[in-house]
This record gives sequence, C-alpha cells and structure tokens, in this order.
Amino acid sequence: MVSQRRKIPLWKLVGGGAVHAVVPAYLLALGVDGWRFASQTHGGLDLWLTHVPGMSGWFLGAYGALGLGATALAALADRFAATPPHIDDQAESQAAQNLRQALARGRGAFGPEGDAALDRIGALRPDLGDSATQALLRDLSAMVEAGRTAVQTEDAASLRSISAAALTRIASALEQQLRDRATQAQDKALVMATYVEARYGEDKI
Repeated sequence: MVSQRRKIPLWKLVGGGAVHAVVPAYLLALGVDGWRFASQTHGGLDLWLTHVPGMSGWFLGAYGALGLGATALAALADRFAATPPHIDDQAESQAAQNLRQALARGRGAFGPEGDAALDRIGALRPDLGDSATQALLRDLSAMVEAGRTAVQTEDAASLRSISAAALTRIASALEQQLRDRATQAQDKALVMATYVEARYGEDKI
C-alpha cells in the first residue's frame, strides 16, 4: 500500500487567491480613487465617472501583472521545495528491503518470543510510503542487525529476552498504525456518505 499525500501547490493558492480578491481589491481602489479625486480636483460625480475607465484600466493592468508575478514566484518556490519522485521511491524501496532483511535474518536469533513477533510483522502489509512506518522498519532492521550476533553467546539470555520484547513492541506499533489508518478511512467514508445523503437524499430530489 502506497500512501498518497498530495498538498495543494502554492502557485494554485496564490493564483486562486488573486482571482478571488480582484473584485474586493477593485472596489477598494475605486473608493480610494473617488476620495482622492474629490479632495484634489473638487470635481463632481460626472467628472469622476469619466475618470473611472482610465483608472480601471490602470488598476487591472497593475493587478494582473502583480498577480501573475506572485503566481510565477510561487510556482518557482513549489519547484524548489518539491521532493523529487525518485526520492520517495527510494525510501519505499529501502523500507521494503529493511523489512525483508529483518524477517530473514532475525528468525531463530531471539527465541520463540522473537519469532512470534517476527511472524506478526511478516503477516502485516505496512504502508511503506508512510514516513512513520519507514522509521519503524529502519529501527527494526538496525535492532536485528545489532542483536543477532550478540545474542549467540551463552550468557546472552537476558539480551535475547530484551530483544524479543523490543520486536514485540515494534509489531504492536505497526499493528496500531494499520488500525489507525483503517479508522481514518472509515471516518472519511462515513463523512462522505453523510454528505451525499444530506445533499442528494430522496427529500432533496
């Protein structure tokens, strides 16, 4: 399962904001211009109305240039801030490798309790695109690599037990992540179903 977390690009926010703000900005500019025109020229409404088309053209041109410039800068910022897709792919690939290696190299090293925890982990389908899952799998791989040799000595029974307990905690953490995602998916589905019923129910048609 690959997590898809897409945020709205900054250039869309800036561009959309500029479009939605054009009318309020124009009305504000119109009011300021009317006040300045009346105070500086002492002209009447008819004279000001002849002045409005020229002012409107100047405003729209300046506002359009400013909006396009801000949108272009936002798009440039998005480009520099964006994470290249291959980096995400590498992180998922590394997470999958960490999982495979830990399962293969950890079995038999930490006793029955450790094998039971590894069986629990192997039965899961973790979200390899999730950063929290990737961190757990890095810890899992590092712990197995660090412990598998150390626990082979005769006096390592305590270390073997501690390592098995750590594997159990990692298994529980991965299972909790899956439960949390399932709950979030159910909540989202319930919200959408409620929205559709409220908007398109039989009494609305």
